[in-house]
Amino acid sequence: MPFPPEPMVTQIPLHGAGRLPLHGLSILIVDDSRFTCDALRLILQRAGARLRRAESLEIARLHLAFRRPDLAIIDLGLPDGRGEDLIAELASDGFPVLGLSGDPDGRAAALDAGATAFVEKPLGSAAGLVRLIRQLVTGAGAVEKGEDPSLPVGDPMALRDD
Repeated sequence: MPFPPEPMVTQIPLHGAGRLPLHGLSILIVDDSRFTCDALRLILQRAGARLRRAESLEIARLHLAFRRPDLAIIDLGLPDGRGEDLIAELASDGFPVLGLSGDPDGRAAALDAGATAFVEKPLGSAAGLVRLIRQLVTGAGAVEKGEDPSLPVGDPMALRDD
């Protein structure tokens, strides 16, 4: 086993009424990068989301045939095709999709395909990502006046091993 199991962590409520900000939301992550998926898993599960992962377009489509998550996070570069194709399919049904790419030029491609929003890898702000997802799915947690809605880009060297 390359990664030891995580120790049990007690979830601490981040918002009032004892609820986590993404409590009850189901999210599909479509990305072939283990590093990206692990980072998203740590951030989103601790915020209360339930996650499913697909490493390719084929696996994502099989998953979507049986379950419909509240949001999909789709990388643009996948081993069996372009993420923009799946984004366009889901967006045509009015489904919220968050585009994801390590290439800053991917923003235009993802948004043109119908993504609701875009995040550049490496992720820069866990709290910003959680707030963005909550806003996309529930409309709650809207950006405050004067606040920069874009997520800061993380360390570019983090992509070296990905």
